[in-house]
Amino acid sequence: MISLRLPRAAWPIPSLGVQAALIAAALRFAWIVTDAYRAVVPKTLVAQLDP
Repeated sequence: MISLRLPRAAWPIPSLGVQAALIAAALRFAWIVTDAYRAVVPKTLVAQLDP
Protein backbone atom coordinates (compact mmCIF):
# COMPACT_ATOMS: atom_id res chain seq x y z
CA MET A 1 0.00 0.00 0.00
CA ILE A 2 1.03 3.59 -0.52
CA SER A 3 1.82 5.30 2.76
CA LEU A 4 0.46 8.82 3.08
CA ARG A 5 2.14 11.47 5.17
CA LEU A 6 -1.17 12.78 6.47
CA PRO A 7 -3.06 10.63 8.96
CA ARG A 8 -5.96 8.56 7.70
CA ALA A 9 -8.43 10.84 9.51
CA ALA A 10 -7.33 13.72 7.29
CA TRP A 11 -8.84 11.92 4.27
CA PRO A 12 -12.51 11.41 5.15
CA ILE A 13 -14.77 9.68 2.65
CA PRO A 14 -16.57 12.44 0.72
CA SER A 15 -20.34 12.59 0.96
CA LEU A 16 -22.47 11.89 -2.10
CA GLY A 17 -22.94 15.62 -2.66
CA VAL A 18 -19.19 16.21 -2.65
CA GLN A 19 -18.65 13.26 -4.98
CA ALA A 20 -21.31 14.58 -7.37
CA ALA A 21 -19.71 18.04 -7.33
CA LEU A 22 -16.26 16.57 -8.05
CA ILE A 23 -17.62 14.46 -10.91
CA ALA A 24 -19.46 17.46 -12.37
CA ALA A 25 -16.30 19.58 -12.16
CA ALA A 26 -14.26 16.83 -13.83
CA LEU A 27 -16.79 16.47 -16.65
CA ARG A 28 -16.89 20.25 -17.14
CA PHE A 29 -13.08 20.37 -17.24
CA ALA A 30 -12.97 17.53 -19.77
CA TRP A 31 -15.57 19.31 -21.91
CA ILE A 32 -13.52 22.55 -21.86
CA VAL A 33 -10.34 20.67 -22.76
CA THR A 34 -12.15 18.90 -25.61
CA ASP A 35 -13.49 22.18 -26.97
CA ALA A 36 -10.04 23.79 -26.78
CA TYR A 37 -8.49 20.75 -28.49
CA ARG A 38 -11.01 20.87 -31.32
CA ALA A 39 -10.43 24.62 -31.71
CA VAL A 40 -6.63 24.31 -31.87
CA VAL A 41 -6.16 21.16 -33.94
CA PRO A 42 -6.61 21.67 -37.69
CA LYS A 43 -10.05 20.68 -38.87
CA THR A 44 -8.65 18.12 -41.30
CA LEU A 45 -7.04 16.19 -38.45
CA VAL A 46 -10.20 16.51 -36.38
CA ALA A 47 -12.21 15.18 -39.32
CA GLN A 48 -9.88 12.18 -39.51
CA LEU A 49 -10.13 11.48 -35.79
CA ASP A 50 -13.88 12.09 -35.53
CA PRO A 51 -15.59 11.79 -38.90
